[in-house]
Amino acid sequence: MISQPPQQPMAIQTGRRSFSSGSEQALLEELRALEEAQSKLSFLLAEIQRLPLPAPAPASGPAAQSIRSGRESLADDAVSLRSAATSSLAAAPDASWSVAMVAEWVKQKGAGDDVVRAFVDQDIDGAVLLSLTGEDLKTELGVLSFGLRRKILLAIEKARQ
Repeated sequence: MISQPPQQPMAIQTGRRSFSSGSEQALLEELRALEEAQSKLSFLLAEIQRLPLPAPAPASGPAAQSIRSGRESLADDAVSLRSAATSSLAAAPDASWSVAMVAEWVKQKGAGDDVVRAFVDQDIDGAVLLSLTGEDLKTELGVLSFGLRRKILLAIEKARQ
């Protein structure tokens, strides 16, 4: 009969520490301590996030004036783009319209978020929009309101001419 040498505890190297398999209890205690510390830190972080941020001090001087005028210019550009987009969507739908443009147009017609989402989910672009029927609107896209369905269909028919 061959005798086997006694087994040495296996060493585990983690970071700067090394543990033997015999120190499982120490590992569990350290894990509990780390979990407790994490819980305290999470609580403190939540408290910090609730604190109000101080208002930034008003800047002065030529650089601040330039920044303010740049912001005003950007705001003016955004208003111009928004009104241009709105006016182009007020026109009859076009086959070249993207899904996003169709979704915005349907929203402007009075559709709720669920109907707008259905148009997006079903990839209704301008070309598909122009081919829709009343039945498509009702069954495939969930436009249950007769009035809204009629508004959309009238606008589609007008665009087809």
